[in-house]
Amino acid sequence: MSLINHTQSNLTMTATIPESFTPFLGSLTLIRPTPDAVPLLILWADEHQMLPSGESRINKSVALYQSEKVEVGLQGVRKKIIQILQSAEHEANEQIADAILGCVVKAAQSGEKRADFLRDVLNRFRSVETSHFYILPNVAEADAMQFDGFSMGALNTGVLLSRCNRASSNYGTLYAGRFKGRMALQSPDFQRVVIDFLTPASNAGLMANSAWKDLLLNYFELLSRKHFERMWSELERTQLFSAPFRSHIIDVENLRDDCAGFATSVTVYLEVMRNGPGYVVPSEGSFILNQPGADSEVFRRFTQHREQYRVCEIGDSELGRALAEVSGFCQQANRMLNEDRHNDAALYATICLEHLFSEKQATTKAVSSRTACLTHLRLAPSYAEAKEELLKLYDARSKFVHAGKPVSRVQAERLIEYAREAIRSLLVLHLKPENRKEGFLEQWTKELDFIIYGFEAGKSFESSLLADVGIFRS
Repeated sequence: MSLINHTQSNLTMTATIPESFTPFLGSLTLIRPTPDAVPLLILWADEHQMLPSGESRINKSVALYQSEKVEVGLQGVRKKIIQILQSAEHEANEQIADAILGCVVKAAQSGEKRADFLRDVLNRFRSVETSHFYILPNVAEADAMQFDGFSMGALNTGVLLSRCNRASSNYGTLYAGRFKGRMALQSPDFQRVVIDFLTPASNAGLMANSAWKDLLLNYFELLSRKHFERMWSELERTQLFSAPFRSHIIDVENLRDDCAGFATSVTVYLEVMRNGPGYVVPSEGSFILNQPGADSEVFRRFTQHREQYRVCEIGDSELGRALAEVSGFCQQANRMLNEDRHNDAALYATICLEHLFSEKQATTKAVSSRTACLTHLRLAPSYAEAKEELLKLYDARSKFVHAGKPVSRVQAERLIEYAREAIRSLLVLHLKPENRKEGFLEQWTKELDFIIYGFEAGKSFESSLLADVGIFRS
């Protein structure tokens, strides 16, 4: 059960810290007690940092040591902190728990005061407005593309400057000129849960302590990385239903992975302190990327596809969930094909079709016949020829899995075409609200099987009846 109550920005916590933690907290130190002392945990190792100014520095490692053994151990404290973080819907892992411990240890000297500080901050969760900027080093050469709150194109330095100013940070003032005209991905505003360290830190005079501020930055950097991952997931979803048709405008996985450690990433948290300052988390790098513009053909196809299939309506229905899952498999198949990994591309395309059509027995026959029935008007001269082709493609995939015989690029491309057209049928079916009810997929599969029996018996069906189950020419 959650320990919090949500309001607009504040999260009211009832988290408690056991008194038994006090001796453990009192035993921790950021100073190596003896020359041969082994760290209890390392908050960060020595790392070479490139500052936004272009200067470099070595960020010396920081670790926590234990001056004496006590009954409560690190794992028990970590577990409790993580449990509280999870209850507050805050990002939670051992690194973040350790970062919180580092801030606590530097904030006070005695175990009692550290326990009080930990108790205080773990009752100061806030849901705050959060935005991300992913700034690349090349100049934008086209107008920005806008979709679902995201923007891809020339950085809106006015927005960056405004957000940094609202967070009481001079980062925007210092670097907005440098970033002007640069290509960037800008996120919508998200609500994310953070800890308000700023209020107790200000009360204790810690904001004038540079060592403590480094520990606070460590917490926010770890949190920002997790929130960036969630942003990537949100961005991925905007492309998900277009990617199988190559109508997407961004390959999120490639953009994220290829740019890792290169692009300048900036996360802005507003009002971390209620009615007060926020926090800006920058990370520096460089990368070159080609960009389609708002008037480009690829962006036109992207927007047209989303409008045609009303992608914004695809939600948490049985059919919506199935669409999300199979589109993801098809997206992976396209990625593998682009990397000339034909075997993997064929596997992902087959997984896509099996996710929709497989049975516990006779999987090959069920998948081949149902896929052929659904897509033959768009991909083959007849149902029989589509089924024959699919059986051969399935056989090629099986020979790779069981005998190591590679799948050709042509075979992989053809499997992806069948997967893509199956998804197109689902998108068309999703346009009808009555198809979004639970139990639709089971009933739909039965209707497909009925039509398959008719095809194999030489019968024909009215185009309107076929269209009702997603069988159409274009």
